[in-house]
Amino acid sequence: MIILRGQHLPHAALILQLLPVFCLISITGAGLMGQESSGPISTIESVAAPDTPQTALSATQQKKLQDASVAPIALNGYCPVSILDQRAWIKGKEEFAVLLDGKMYHFQGAEQKAKFLKQTVKYAPALGGDCIVCAVDSHTRHPGTVHDTAIYNERLYLFANSVEKNKFVTEKDKYANGDLIAEGACIVSKMDLGEEVKGKPEFGTIYGGMRFLFADQQKKLSFLRNPAKYLRPETNDQN
Repeated sequence: MIILRGQHLPHAALILQLLPVFCLISITGAGLMGQESSGPISTIESVAAPDTPQTALSATQQKKLQDASVAPIALNGYCPVSILDQRAWIKGKEEFAVLLDGKMYHFQGAEQKAKFLKQTVKYAPALGGDCIVCAVDSHTRHPGTVHDTAIYNERLYLFANSVEKNKFVTEKDKYANGDLIAEGACIVSKMDLGEEVKGKPEFGTIYGGMRFLFADQQKKLSFLRNPAKYLRPETNDQN
């Protein structure tokens, strides 16, 4: 198991308000998703929900979920890389697991796990799987569901219900980057050097469900070593 830490936020005060609300999610069976696309997606693509009925958790699974030391399983155990790359809901395996931002992600195999580790910001669901429409509209965190999802610009979004999903479809540009801190600027460059520098996706990370982009690897590591330094409410006064 590999542990990754934090990535992206908007403004510090909002980030502090939106710290993850972890939820326990039942594991369901696999199903097929929407049609494959021939290249980067610039339009919204609905993602068909898994069509296998939910099954009751075994006593062992219930014990694991009740154990505070066990992180919640992200995406009901489905592989996030398979969802984006294959447009298919494929169950991940515990032996290919990664703990990211307080949630456990399971992967179809070693190849998918390696892709996730290399491009975490791309493959991790927006806002850690919480509903981004709820976060933008009411500054609250509500768990999304695999039964109301969409892919936009090669990112997976989960919504609290079909109403919130329809809002996203109607005003996607309003919501799509609702988890992006400082509009993608490097907050370490701003605070430590007083410089306005655009962050780069390859130096991104997830923290509290939010996406952070940094100018380079050194600044990303500076953030990960001491996130609290860069998430103080007074940071807002400097943006």
